[in-house]
Order: sequence, then structure tokens, then C-alpha cells
Amino acid sequence: MSMSSIRQLSSFITYQGNSDLRATVYRNTTIMYQQRKSSGYRPGYVQVPQWNHQPSMNFPARNNVIYNSNNNGNALVNSRGSNKRSYGRSNTEQYDDYEPNRKKRKPEQETIPAAVKDNINDKVTEGIWQYFEAYRQSDDIYRAKVDLRDALYVIFKDVFPYSGLYIVGSSMSGFATRSSDMDLCLMLSQQPIDGKREAVEILMAIQKCLRRCRFVRRSQVIRARVPILKFEDYDNGVECDLNINNSVGIRNTHLLRYYAAMDWRVRPLVLFTKRWARFHDINDASKKTISSYSLCLMVLHYLQYGCNPPVLESIQKLYPDLFDYGDDIRNLKMNVKIQFKSKNSQSLGDLFLGMLKYYTTEFSFDEDVISVRQGTKLPLHLVQSWTSPADKNMWKCLKIEEPFDRSNTARSCYDERTFARVMHVFSRSYRQLARTHNLDSILSQPF
Repeated sequence: MSMSSIRQLSSFITYQGNSDLRATVYRNTTIMYQQRKSSGYRPGYVQVPQWNHQPSMNFPARNNVIYNSNNNGNALVNSRGSNKRSYGRSNTEQYDDYEPNRKKRKPEQETIPAAVKDNINDKVTEGIWQYFEAYRQSDDIYRAKVDLRDALYVIFKDVFPYSGLYIVGSSMSGFATRSSDMDLCLMLSQQPIDGKREAVEILMAIQKCLRRCRFVRRSQVIRARVPILKFEDYDNGVECDLNINNSVGIRNTHLLRYYAAMDWRVRPLVLFTKRWARFHDINDASKKTISSYSLCLMVLHYLQYGCNPPVLESIQKLYPDLFDYGDDIRNLKMNVKIQFKSKNSQSLGDLFLGMLKYYTTEFSFDEDVISVRQGTKLPLHLVQSWTSPADKNMWKCLKIEEPFDRSNTARSCYDERTFARVMHVFSRSYRQLARTHNLDSILSQPF
């Protein structure tokens, strides 16, 4: 990247004559250029891990990790960038794209292991699995999202040569449904960017650029705690949320993808829990209820701590170097083989009912904080001891520790009356399901 390219970036971000923003982007990009030059980086060679072109989480798993035979080193996240859009590929063709040494064959039909079928909650188990099979993100949808990301990066890379455009959130972690949108993070710099001012203006400049793209429509900049640019892919209707420099979101996606691969029951439980929460209108942070990310952490916490023996352990404790918060996100490894096998043989129905019981009768929301990082619950006074005085008010009704920056991911759920309704849904769902062992009893009408 030449200094003239840096000046090009600076001029591109000159939106409404904001010289402060221009100076900030110029400074941060110059720092990135100098760091890469001193490290022996070649111009135009973005040395980042194979992130966006991982296999779909629906690919056959081997030894508790998603199998990828083409794992001979970290490929470039931007190496496949292309403006070619091809959404009509078959699953077999997708196998060959990702794993060229693998023979063509039809996708395998997944079934519930027979050992966990026959118990009192077998109908619940079957219902959860059928929902998962019917509504999980398909390989075709995943491939379409990857193609869209590639097309967008072709636009971005000429102006942001050393940037990284990451697919984040449920689309990459494995917890997406067919209707889930695609979250994207554009990493411009390792230096922080002011979210309220600089990030908004960068997104507005990108919005102006995307108006010339035939496959982008309905773009809108949302000013929030993490500002986003919302838009829709004209070709296949995928809705997208683009943010700037939200590195914690990249780390969260990395972490959740490994949890999704640790045990076959994790993904069905998370997807069905989100479906149940949406049906009862308690899965919307804008309504002061629980965000999808926080719901996911609640399920993981129960699988770590609430059931016996545990289905999961804290992967951050098992592999601390793999999830080092101080590590550069470009060095995140996606294909490490996790050595873990759960001794828990409970069915999906048993676990879902157990989770409802745990949060209804066992977990103390007044005194405890959910910590997936530690694989346990933490006392509130301990968490407050390392929280800055200005942020102590965020630990209110629902307290879930963010696995990396240790903030409260459920800070949106702060209203006591709204939280009382959330707990009513948990409690009544547990009583109904424990009595009937039938999912229709908790999905026929909202509580």
C-alpha cells in the first residue's frame, strides 16, 4: 500500500468536509501500513486467516470438529474475492469448492442418535430435531452469503487495501436459520474508532458508494451503540448489517463456532431456544428483552454448569492460547481439532426441559452472573469489583458476562417489569412442558 493509496482512502472518507475524521483514518491507516511494512508484508498481500471460506457447519463432523481436508495452512481471507455471483450451485459442487481433494457425493441425512431417543421426552426431542432440520441455515444460503461478501469486498478492497471484511454472527458460528440476516464487520484498523462519530460517517460514505451497486438496495445507517449499515442483497434477498472495527464480534463468532462443533446437541438446542423465545416475544433487545447472543450464552452456560454431567466445558479454559484476547484477530485459527467428549447422554428434550427448570428454580438472577468464560456462575459482588464505577449500573436484571471484554451482554434487559414477564415465560413454559412433555403446550399461544 503506497502513501498515495492512503491519501485516496483519506479523500474517500471526506464526508461533508469532516477533517477530524479524515485525519483519524489517515493516521490509523498509516500505522497499519507501517506495521505491515516492518513485518515484511508485501503490498496487496493481506496476511489474515481463512475465515470467510470455512465449510458450512452442516458439513459432516469428525472427532467433534468440523472436518476440512483442505487445511494445509491459513489461506487468505480475501484471496477468493470476486464479483462473480453464482447462487445456483448444488451442495455437491460446494463440497468441491471448499475441499478440492474430496470426492463428489450427496449430502448425508442427519438423524438423531438412537441411544437418546427412547425416554419420556422423546416427542420433545423429535420436535426440536425436526425444527432444526427444517429451519437451520442451508448450505446454499451459506454459500450465497459468502458470494455476497466476496462481491462486496471487491468494492471495498480498492479503497481499503489492508482491510478485512469478516462474516460474523450466527451465519458463521452455525446458529443461523434460513431467515437469519448476515452480519459483516469491516476491520479498517487495529486502532479504536469512535463509534458515535467516526464509524457513523464511514458507514455513510460506504452507503453512498453502495448506491451505485446493482445488487444492493434499501441501505440505511442505524445510529446505535455499535452503528451499522443495513442493506439488502437484490439477487437473493439476504439482509445485511455492516459494522466497523467491532473486533469483539469477530472473537465471539470464533468462540461460538467452536462451541457449536463440540457436541451435536448444541446447535439444535440454541436454534430451538431462539424459536421458543421469539414466539413468546422475549428475544428482542430493542424491546428490553434478551438478545439472540445472550440467549445463546444462556444455553451454553446451562450445558456447562446446569446439567450433570456437563455437556460442555469452558473451551477458553481448555484452550487459552486459542482464544487469547490479546492476539491479533488475523491470527485466529478456525480448524484446530478440539479434544473433548462429553459423558452426558441426555436427549434434546431432557436438556431443554432441564434448562427451563434451571433458570426457573435454581439460578439466582439477583446474586449470580452467567460466565461462559469460566464455565460457571460468578457472584455479583466479584464481577462488580473489576467493573469501572461508570459501568456498574449495567449489572441489573439479567447478568451475562461477555467472554472477552467482560461487560454485560444482557444490559438491554434492565427494566424490572419487562424482566418479570421474561421470567414468567420461563416459569410457565417449564411447568407446562414438565406436565405434558409436548412442545405444542408451550407453542400454541404466547404466555
